[in-house]
Formats: sequence, structure tokens, C-alpha cells
Amino acid sequence: MAYPPSYPPSYQDATRRDWLELVAPYCPISTYANLCQVSRRFHAQFAPRLWNDPLTAGRLLNRDDGKGQHLCFDTDLDLEWFYRFMRHIKGGLDENIRALVHSVDLRAVVYGTSEFSIFAADNCTSSSSPLVTALGAALSFTFPKLRCVLLDGHSDIDIGVLAGTTTGRESPLLLSIAQCQVQVPTAFFASPFLRNLIYLDVSDMPGSLKGPLVQGTLSPANLPVLRILKAQGREMDDLTASLLVKTFKDQIWSLDLSRNKVTDRLLGDLEYFAFPAAERLRGGDMEVEGRLEYLEGQGTSSFGRFFYVKETEWSKMFSHPGRYFVDSPEYAYHGSEAPSSNVRLDGRVRARKDSADDIKTAFSGGTGYLPPSREDVLDLDICQSHHGITHLYLNNNNISSTALIKMVIRSPGQLQRLECDTTVLDIDEKSWPSASSFSSSFANATVSGILGAAHIFRPVFSSNLQTLWIHHSLVTQLVTLDLDTLPTMTRWWLAEKFLLPRAELAYPQAFMPDMNPRLLSLTLTHLPRWSTGPVIDKLISFLKLAALQEHEIQKSKSRTRRGPTTVEGLRHLRLEFDPDPLEDEGNIEDDSDELDPEELIRLAAKEFSFFGGSWDSEKKKTKSTHEARHSAAPSGVALEPRQNQDGESVRLDSGDSALSFSPLYYDGTWNGSEFKVQMFTGEEKNNNTPPAVNEYLEILRQCPELHEELQPASPCHVAAGVPEGGYIFEAAWRAMLVRGVDIKKPTKRELRENMKDVIEIIKRFRMKTRSDGRVGVHYGGLLEVVRT
Repeated sequence: MAYPPSYPPSYQDATRRDWLELVAPYCPISTYANLCQVSRRFHAQFAPRLWNDPLTAGRLLNRDDGKGQHLCFDTDLDLEWFYRFMRHIKGGLDENIRALVHSVDLRAVVYGTSEFSIFAADNCTSSSSPLVTALGAALSFTFPKLRCVLLDGHSDIDIGVLAGTTTGRESPLLLSIAQCQVQVPTAFFASPFLRNLIYLDVSDMPGSLKGPLVQGTLSPANLPVLRILKAQGREMDDLTASLLVKTFKDQIWSLDLSRNKVTDRLLGDLEYFAFPAAERLRGGDMEVEGRLEYLEGQGTSSFGRFFYVKETEWSKMFSHPGRYFVDSPEYAYHGSEAPSSNVRLDGRVRARKDSADDIKTAFSGGTGYLPPSREDVLDLDICQSHHGITHLYLNNNNISSTALIKMVIRSPGQLQRLECDTTVLDIDEKSWPSASSFSSSFANATVSGILGAAHIFRPVFSSNLQTLWIHHSLVTQLVTLDLDTLPTMTRWWLAEKFLLPRAELAYPQAFMPDMNPRLLSLTLTHLPRWSTGPVIDKLISFLKLAALQEHEIQKSKSRTRRGPTTVEGLRHLRLEFDPDPLEDEGNIEDDSDELDPEELIRLAAKEFSFFGGSWDSEKKKTKSTHEARHSAAPSGVALEPRQNQDGESVRLDSGDSALSFSPLYYDGTWNGSEFKVQMFTGEEKNNNTPPAVNEYLEILRQCPELHEELQPASPCHVAAGVPEGGYIFEAAWRAMLVRGVDIKKPTKRELRENMKDVIEIIKRFRMKTRSDGRVGVHYGGLLEVVRT
């Protein structure tokens, strides 16, 4: 640790025999060198703490005590110290001192020109090795106990030297060479230097990982205990990523594939090869959380085995008095039985940490602390196999919300951390009122978000989930509209004014803190910086609910003297906002538009299929075609069989060719067995029929081509009016988002008068709730606002 602990020692620490071991962590690191000279006993305590992570210690020793901040390595003082350190290594270190070094962390060393090299420091000839190359050559032979090597961002590393033979020495457990702009040789991963790696980061490096995977050097044979792999920004496609997943299978528990080119195709391989091959994790109380009811012999290849959530009066309202209590312990029948790996976390155990800093601290102890023994390190939970991925990072890829939802519901609930900052919303061309006219225009637009998915992050599906990075629509229900031909502010306006009401109609259930009190950290990504009001209202409402949850948890603890053990609830909320368009695209103060409003609408309709200026004739044509198709089939006669998107034989039977409100059946095959289910078609229209159901039935009548994606009703569908246990066509249901939308482009005056700064209003709300001091109103967790 770089600084003395801010908390008193525990009873076990305070009763240790050696008082020096107790007080050492509280001594400033600047005193370590002097304390080492007091006696051999002091040297044995403080020398390992000083040399454990020498580069970090050197950075801390060069602190500016007047300002309380340490200097960076790009200052003359730090570079001078670093050069002296390197010369000392070249000149030779005492063998006992070399054995104290457990971590070499060069991430804070900033340089980029040739004068920042050893020959410049030594006034040697230009033939001397570059700085990091020399250090790389020293790693294998100078530090026999080295466990952590972090060389991120350095372009002059000699990978061949770094992976030199280490016969008779302990090889490292952590290697991070992210952003090192050097080609990694195929044979690099077969080096004995890497054989014992637990953590490997090869992100943002040139070249492909396909070669090492195909040739078998990047494999469990050469990396038998690898548990954490980070491969961001490697331009991996589905083929390479799938090969990686199939190669390591369930050996790795943390996998980072952010900023690559993977799509939905990868998720199927993740489910099959890299997720635990077990039934859903045991535990949980149905009264509190509900229960999954699987339907025997029913399913599709796209959705999987059919199920629905069996709710109780408590679970569907997320209001059970015991919703904050941790799980009771599972008792084995025999004392000799090992704990089951198929039991979920009890709500009190924290998820494993997998960042480079956390792993470095676990392996080397950190500056100011004694390093743990290698045997103790290898016994750590992070070094063990967990039978599949529990930490998954899929940020900035081309993954659809449908695929992500299916991956989560098919998993056994083992995911502890999930990051997927943006997902594409699947809107089939057939969903548009005039797909034939606007299919080419729609191909230029992207609608991002995740709707109707709040339930998949409840404990009934995701009992172990503690950290989630997801598109903000999970909470706000507002999708992101991406189209280069429209300014950002206009796109935000259109999404709020016209798409948000449709999303609230079709998918009325947004995520709330009490849906999963086990969730500790939530990051909402791609939030719009400006809003007409709905985004602001929804974020403030979410903060109020988080404050209320915090208050209720405290009440649960204080009801009795020895209150029950509770979960922590949401303790970290991170809001990531997209860039402010006013900074990049100019202002909206000019009252005049370049074109008159009617011309703008006409041009927008030409560019983007949401605009409805020329839909009328096409809608009439489409409707008449559909009616003609239906009238050709006599009443009570089965419609022609067709192949659905899964390639399964499907027959839809209806008692009425117009598909009004008569029974509609679906015939399918699951695991070789045929099944037949009756689709939900509602009742005869009346004033009590939910609006979403009326819209859905109208789409069923008009668009038989959208009779696809059969699935049982989710809790979100139930909230919209579908009965629990009913069956719907999700393609038809999702079409509600865009059918009937007639969009009008705003003028600059409308934008100027109606758009509000979201961050500024959130800030004022926080200041008000803090000053009011009302219990259960101000959220006391960490609220982080990030401008990207």
C-alpha cells in the first residue's frame, strides 16, 4: 500500500507477537530506507516493503510534500531517479535485494524520444540498448522472484528478450504488454517465461491472434493456468474469437474482448464452450424473487428451452420484506462433502477482482506491504478454475440486444461482471410500414439500446451479478438513434419525442434498484448530454429509488439489536455521457434554418425511414396486398407451412384467415419432439384491453410475415398486458417501436427552447437533496459522472 491504512488494525493484527509487523504499514514510505539501517530486525521488515515494487516506491519517494502529490515520471527529477535505478541494475544488485523484487511496473514511466534511454543517462554510445529493452533483458535473470511485469504503452520492448529462458527461476504470474506497438512472434506464447501466467494482457497490439491460435502456441498446453485474458482492440472477428473460446473452453474465468469486431455469432460459442456446464445456480426464495418454470418439450433453436417466470405477489412488485437479506448457508449432508460449485453467491461475498492493479496487489502485496508466499498466492481464489467465464467484457462490438438477452437467460447465472456498453436493437425491415421503399435508407441508420430486458438482471436470472455496464435504455427506455445525415442534437430530440413513447408502450418495465439488490455497481453508457425532460426525470427517479433502497437496508439492519445480515445494495452509479454536440457541431442560437421546415421533413424522409412523409401510398399498397393474401385462404383452413428463421418446420393454424381474434396455433419441433402451442391473440377489442395488446394484435393482422421469434411472455410483456404463460411473436411485438411513427424534424428554435443540460440539472438535484438532509431522499453511494 502506498499510504498508511486509514483504519485501525484488527484484533488478530493487534495481538501479533511482533509489534514491528503491526506498526510497519503505518510508517511513511519515505522513512523505510532509514529504518532499514536500524537493525537486522528492522531491515527484515522494511526492506521487503521498500523493494517489493521498486518503481512504484521510487515514484512515491519523489512526492512533492508541499502539495501532497507525487511527481510524474516525465519530470526531470523522476527520470533522474529512474536512470540511477537502471544504472544500479546494470552495475549489479546484491542477490538478497534482487530476490525482494516481486513487481516491475513501467506503466507510469512516460517517455517517447531517444534521449530517454540508458545511453543518454550513461553518456554512452548510441549502440546501447533502449531503456525498456535493457530492463526486459534484466527481468529474466536479475529478479528471481519476479511475479508481476507491467510494460503497457512502451514501443521499444524486445519481446524475444522478454520471453527469454528462465531455467531455475520462478516465472511471472502477471504479464501486461498492452499498447506495446510491436509484433508478437507466434512462438512468444510458447516461452517458458509465460508458462505460469495467471493474468495476460495483450490488448491494442498490432497483428492478429489467429496465427498463434491456429499453430497452437496460444493454448492451454503452453498456458495451463491462465485465468484472466484481456485482448481488447485486436480487430478480432467472430472466427478468431470463436477459435480462442474453443481453445481455452472453461479454463478462463475473465475474458475481455472489448473493441473488436465480434457479433452475435460469438455468443453461441461462449454459451456452449466457456460457460459452466451446469443447471441454473441453486438458491433463492421464490416468494422473494420468483421462480423459473421450464416447459417440458418446448423451445426453439433461437430462444432455447421455453420457460416463464412464476411470480408471487411479492416478487412481481419487488417488495418482499426479506429482499435485502443474504442467503442462508447451504449445509452438506455429511461433513466430508465439499461445498457445491452449483450454489450461487450468498449476497455478501464480493465478486472477484480482475483489474491489473488488483491482481498485482494480490500477487505481490503492493508497496508498503510484505509479499505473500508464492504458495499462498497460488491458493487464492483468482488462481483457481471456476468452470467457465464469470467476468465478460464485450464493449464496443457489434452485438444485438436480442443476442445479449438470450445469452444471459441461457447462462446458469454465474456472471459476476458483465460489460456490454452498447447493443444494436434488432428491427427487421419487415417491421417498417414501407420496408420496400426505405430498406436502403434504413441500412444507413442504427438504433441502439436494450429494451424489455430489465428482468434478465434480476436474481432469478443473474443471482451472482454485482457489476453491470449497459446502455442507459435499461433504465431510461430511450434508444440511441445513429444517422450521420442528422445532427446529434436533432437525433436526441427525435428519439425522445417519437421513439420513447413507443418504447414505453411496448416495453413498460424499466430497471429499478430493488429488482436486484445484489447489484453493487451499475454503469449507464451513452447517455445524451441534452434532453427535453424525460431522461432527466428518469435519472432523478432512479436516484430517488437508490436512496430509498439505501434507507430500507439500513432499517432492516437496525430493527433488532442483532440485525440480520443484508446485502449492500447499489453502492456505485456511474453515468457516462456522450460528447456535447454544442462543442463539436456549433450552437443552436441561430433562429433561422437553412431550409424551411417542410423541405427539411421531405429531405429527412428521403434519408431516413422513420420519417413518414411518403408512407401513405405505400401503406395502402402493402395493406391491400396483405388483405388479398388472406382472402385467398378459406376460413378454417391451415395456412401454408413455411420455414422460420431457425430452419424449423412451422405451421400456423388459424380459425380466421384475417387473424382477428380467433385461436392461432404454432407447430414446432424441439429436440426431435413435436409440440403445439396456442398463441396469445387477446380478446375482442374493448376499452379494458391494454394499448400495447391492441397494437400487437393489429400488427398480427396486418403483417403475417412478422409471425416470427416465438417465445413465452417475459415479465416485461406481462407488464404490458400479456398474460403470464402466454406465447407471442417477438418480431411482431418489437415492430411496435416503429409502426405508426410519424416524425417531424425540430427547428433550431425548438431545440434551443426545449433541450436542457442533463448534467447541470442532475447536479442541482444532488445539491438540493444533500442540503435538505432528508433520510431516504439523498443517495449516499458513489455517483460518478463521466463526459466521454
